[in-house]
Amino acid sequence: MNNNIENTLKWMKHHLNEADNIVAVLGIEMVLEGGGKALLDNEETYRVEDEYGYAPEEMLTGAFYSAKREKFYQFYKKEIASMQVNPTATHDALKQLQDKGKLKAIINTNYHEVPKYMGLNNIINLHGSLNENHCTKCHKMFNNSYMIKSEGVSLCDECQSPIRPGIRLIDERVNDEVLTRAVHALERADMVLYLGWIFTDEEIKYKTDRYVTQKRMAIGHNPSAVRAKLDFAVKGEVNKILPRLL
Repeated sequence: MNNNIENTLKWMKHHLNEADNIVAVLGIEMVLEGGGKALLDNEETYRVEDEYGYAPEEMLTGAFYSAKREKFYQFYKKEIASMQVNPTATHDALKQLQDKGKLKAIINTNYHEVPKYMGLNNIINLHGSLNENHCTKCHKMFNNSYMIKSEGVSLCDECQSPIRPGIRLIDERVNDEVLTRAVHALERADMVLYLGWIFTDEEIKYKTDRYVTQKRMAIGHNPSAVRAKLDFAVKGEVNKILPRLL
């Protein structure tokens, strides 16, 4: 790394040590670094469209779920529910910050719950979770394993009604209660860590731009894609950079 980057890392480490209330916002690069895929990338979009006859951004909508449920579940189970995402050094670093009493909340913009499995607390799943699926009639809850193992359209084992995936689909709003939790966490933070490419959500962009007293750092392959006022930004792999700051 050149001297400018080393100086930036030095200052980031200093402010990280000074912070008492850190909120980490996890972007899609957490999935990629853990071995998963970004289905909305051009290469993956072409592959998915060739295999299923529809683009992923079309299939990941409430309208498609309602109109073409069998095709939706064919795509959802294979491409999303069965995607393997592993923990990385980033999660270990976040656990260290939590154990020091510094990390107070995680805003997870991904569906996968790797942070939870790593012992991280106060996780706000902005777009829902693969393990919070519910029956559309009796509202019984089902985990991701049940969804994967079921054949065709996933049905409730009690009333045989379709199960609604627990993720926010593209044409749906962020849940108001979840959004409120995220905003309150950001309001209290003295530092926000943006880890990986983030922020396609105009609601969050609007809310975060209101807070001007906190420090904001971004790490990722395209940190400029974080639509927030940043104090520091470093381009590169999060799982290699964040551990260096502890």
